[in-house]
Amino acid sequence: MFGGNEWFLGTLATKTPEIAHDLELGYDLKTDKVTGNINLYYTWFKDELVLNGLFGTNGLPAHENAESSYRFGLEFSGEWRVSDRISLINNSSLSRNIVKTEAYGTKNHTFTPSYTVNQDIEYSLPKHYRFGLGLRFRDGLYVDMMNTYKLPSALTLNAYINADFESWDLGVRVGNITNERTYSSAVLGATELLYLIDVPFNVMFSVKYKF
Repeated sequence: MFGGNEWFLGTLATKTPEIAHDLELGYDLKTDKVTGNINLYYTWFKDELVLNGLFGTNGLPAHENAESSYRFGLEFSGEWRVSDRISLINNSSLSRNIVKTEAYGTKNHTFTPSYTVNQDIEYSLPKHYRFGLGLRFRDGLYVDMMNTYKLPSALTLNAYINADFESWDLGVRVGNITNERTYSSAVLGATELLYLIDVPFNVMFSVKYKF
C-alpha cells in the first residue's frame, strides 16, 4: 500500500480493496491401504492485488491491482500403503491462473506455476525408524506482468531419516542431493533479470522432545 517505501509518506499507492469469490468441490477417500483428497476449485477476483515483479525500497515485493482475474485448478494429496513397510505419498496441483489488466491485457499470473508434483517413497522399519526419498517438481513461472521473463522449471531430489522414540524424535534431512541450480524467485533489474537462487546441496538435523 505504501508503494514499496519503508515509511508511510501520506499517499497510498493502492487504495482499492480486492474482492474474492471461491467455489470448491472436494472428495476424501480412506481405506486400509489408501487415504487421499482431491479438490477442485475456482476462485475469481475483482481488483486482485497481484505481484508485478518489482520490489520496493524496503526490499519487499510490490503489488498492483488487476481489473479481473481467476484461478482454476485441481489439488491432490494421498498416501498408498503398498505394504506394511512401504508407502507412496503424493501432493500435486494443476491450475490455470489468468489475470486481465488494461495495461498488459490477458496474461498468466506472476509467480504461480501451472503444476507441481511432490512424490515420496517411504520405508519404515519396525517400531522407530523411517527412511524416505522425495522428488519435488515445480513448473516454470512468470516473474513480470507482461510474461516476458520466466523462471525455468525446477526438479530436486531429497532424502530423510527419522527415529521416533517415546519422548524424542530425531531426524536428518538431505536436500537437493544432486546439487541442482534452481531459482526461487527473480527481480526485474534495470537491464536484466536478477535471480534468487535456491539452497544447493544441504543437510538439516532436527531434535524434538515431546512432553
